[in-house]
Amino acid sequence: MGDPKNPSDSLFSLHQEINRLFNDVFSGEEATEQIDAPAVDVLETDDSLKIEIEVPGLEKKDITLQISGDLLIVEGLKRDTDRAEGAKYICMERRFGYFRRTLALPAMGDSSNIRASHENGVLTITLPKIDDRRGTVRRIEIE
Repeated sequence: MGDPKNPSDSLFSLHQEINRLFNDVFSGEEATEQIDAPAVDVLETDDSLKIEIEVPGLEKKDITLQISGDLLIVEGLKRDTDRAEGAKYICMERRFGYFRRTLALPAMGDSSNIRASHENGVLTITLPKIDDRRGTVRRIEIE
């Protein structure tokens, strides 16, 4: 996967192996390796916020979206591909396993009307914008 003579590759491999061993010991079963969280872009239009997340090779059944308070939680599982019987990798740079990404939802986003779509390896989450009432002054009558 990397150059065994390169100290940073060796340390990374050691770190992954230690994590796998701890997960195996404490879970009591073979744990799924966690991969790096996917890249995220956040865009603002006049009427909405869009969160675009790279999820190449994943099907929508492999992705879970949840809102907890003001957090958006994106989890998924990138499955290893089937290999032909007896085939061995000469080079393998792709990573497979579980990922989790937690994002704070902006106050201007209406999380009750959130929508999500998945196309061409990009998960797009759309939040309509709500009026920002900060800085608005309104007189309140005292009874």
